[in-house]
Amino acid sequence: MSALPLMLSSALFGGVGAAMRALMILLCTERRGLSMRWTILIVNLTGSACAGACTAGFSRVDPNGIAHAAVIGGILGGFTTFSSFAIECIEQWQRGARRRAALYAVGSLLGCAASAWLGFEGVRRMWP
Repeated sequence: MSALPLMLSSALFGGVGAAMRALMILLCTERRGLSMRWTILIVNLTGSACAGACTAGFSRVDPNGIAHAAVIGGILGGFTTFSSFAIECIEQWQRGARRRAALYAVGSLLGCAASAWLGFEGVRRMWP
């Protein structure tokens, strides 16, 4: 695949993912009262599971990689938020909540990897 379709699909769909993240923040923090840290964790775990599932599915139906770029690089790239995760860890650490910061960091990294694996394996097993 050439660079232009890859860049255009990622850029176009990245805005969709960012809007989805903003909606999740609105729903979780303002309407449900969750802290931003838990909302970010939910977003990142959900996005990781979706990325795993999409990777497994797209390996069968997307030979050019355009859907992969649009959904994973675009939508899910815009939806998930590693930078916000990193800031949340730093802010917790600076507030003196070092144990919470460390647990959040480890839980996010392991949780997102596990979510991606579960999504990938779920699709792979349902679609042999």
